[in-house]
Amino acid sequence: MLSFRSKSLVAAFGALALGATDVQAQFYRSGEQTTGVCAGGYTVCDLNWTVQWFGLSGGFTNGGAHEAAIITNPPSGGGAAGPWAPNIPGVQQWIGAANGATLPVNTGNGVSNYRYFFQTTFEQLVSGVVDFGIGWDNQLVGAWVGGAIQGDGTFSGGTSLLPGVGIGSPYQSGKSGFCRADGVFPEAQHPNCVLNLSLFVNAGENAVLTFAIEGDGTTDGLLVGSSYSTVPEPSTYALMIAGLAAMGVVARRRRRA
Repeated sequence: MLSFRSKSLVAAFGALALGATDVQAQFYRSGEQTTGVCAGGYTVCDLNWTVQWFGLSGGFTNGGAHEAAIITNPPSGGGAAGPWAPNIPGVQQWIGAANGATLPVNTGNGVSNYRYFFQTTFEQLVSGVVDFGIGWDNQLVGAWVGGAIQGDGTFSGGTSLLPGVGIGSPYQSGKSGFCRADGVFPEAQHPNCVLNLSLFVNAGENAVLTFAIEGDGTTDGLLVGSSYSTVPEPSTYALMIAGLAAMGVVARRRRRA
């Protein structure tokens, strides 16, 4: 089994002011920086995000890569796979355990055969708020700041970005995170099918972000991209979680048209 050490990254900062003292901060989105020199037989991979996966029953094996695979041809139509939010090279792209988003042993029936953990680490030069959006396939089962992946495929510690969501308690009862009638986002919302999140990080803190999804081994992936709610609602920052000295996190509601 691979032993992962998250990469330390220096985030780039925008000049957008949120208020008198707030600065809009930014970290590397999935697929923002890529390379064609990859391990594991990948043709293109992410320089800033790792992936580790665990088989949840017999026949489904564990694996991982220090540079997650870029999913090169994400589903763009309807049907069982639904239309994923699009890849935008240099901005945001889906990542997974394989460039084709599918592992050799799979069922394609929506059953959670695998649990995937995606991680990145970045360091803030000044205190600021990070706004971003995530998409996923099949189930979102965790999003944390801090904490650690365990050797048995569980996760311990950290502060949840989505209180109440975790392994055994998927987001919205396991609905998929892409545009589909029975998913989290309606088909008509394509391509803006992401869940908006915000995270406050103090200057000098190394923030380790972890997202966990479960899937059947077929078209499983994660997108960490742009937020589509450009003006935060008044309740957004009032809901930030206290109790972690270095940082707080909050889920943001999608802005209604």
